[in-house]
Amino acid sequence: MGRFKIVAVVAVLALAAVACSSKTDTTPSGGGTTPAGNSTPLTNKGTLDATATTEKIEIEMDNEGTTEFYFKPSFFKVKPGQIVTLDLKNEGSVQHNFTITSLGINENVDPDKETDKNVTFPAGGGSDIQFFCAFHVTQGMRGAFFFGSAPQAAGGGSGTGRTTY
Repeated sequence: MGRFKIVAVVAVLALAAVACSSKTDTTPSGGGTTPAGNSTPLTNKGTLDATATTEKIEIEMDNEGTTEFYFKPSFFKVKPGQIVTLDLKNEGSVQHNFTITSLGINENVDPDKETDKNVTFPAGGGSDIQFFCAFHVTQGMRGAFFFGSAPQAAGGGSGTGRTTY
């Protein structure tokens, strides 16, 4: 019986260590963390071609209770050097975050609030520019801006559902 107690204690300590090691930097002034590549789920809520956009681009930040966290749309086609104004609208019941690590953007948005964020994309285009919610990235709340015909790692899906990116 003593052996069982030791195994139980070790298991509890291992679970606590894993829970503590997966924290995300959610400091409003900091850069947050980047998504864990293809291993992090993605709730795909469609693609928008924003290459001809001269107005604001609305990005819905939402959650369906605690079961689905997402940006809608999740993918945006943009042009190299394009300057856009993002209208970040939190239509969820909890605070969300919009982070683009590569561009130094990290913006918290409270429930039922919205904020505008100007973004200038690199003149040379290049790789996809990932964005994510620092609070809910592990629950699928992320997406990307892309310059080619489709996001490089996501296949450019335009429907809904969870996939990896």
